[in-house]
Amino acid sequence: MSFNKYIDEKVKIYKINPKEIIFDDSIRGYCIENKCGRYNNNFMCPPIIGSVEKYKKTIKSYNDGYLILFKDIIEDSNTYKYYNSQKRLHEIVLEIENELIKEGYIEPLGFIAGECKICKPCKREKGYDECIYPDKARTSLEAVGVNVVKTVKTKGIEIVFGTNEITWIGAVLIK
Repeated sequence: MSFNKYIDEKVKIYKINPKEIIFDDSIRGYCIENKCGRYNNNFMCPPIIGSVEKYKKTIKSYNDGYLILFKDIIEDSNTYKYYNSQKRLHEIVLEIENELIKEGYIEPLGFIAGECKICKPCKREKGYDECIYPDKARTSLEAVGVNVVKTVKTKGIEIVFGTNEITWIGAVLIK
């Protein structure tokens, strides 16, 4: 599969073996502390999505994968632009999954960065029992216990915090 149409100054894609993905139970701990306010309020967030152990097993069952990095500059506190780049990463993950399916891959598994924002707010907060967009909604790597910073470091990628640059990181895995 060619990723040329996605790659530009903001988007980079790196091949990864799912067995190289680093899990860290303390990452899920940030979700449990509810630092973002989405814990148990978003269908794609813990505890609704299941255990870290479940995802470790699932991810390790895949043969190949791609890390997708979307870098953006946030010049001010404009949250629209901040989340617009997160939304674009989500779209890219879905597009890549769909292309892989067209190429004959079965059940590509995509992950986004941050919480799913397809519905604002998530229908979970409105009392729904299940997600109304299961074909589009995705969970984040962090929500399933992946230490994204350490994982991308194995590819020679250094994530810098505290600047006006934000890096959203997603993945698509294939069997």
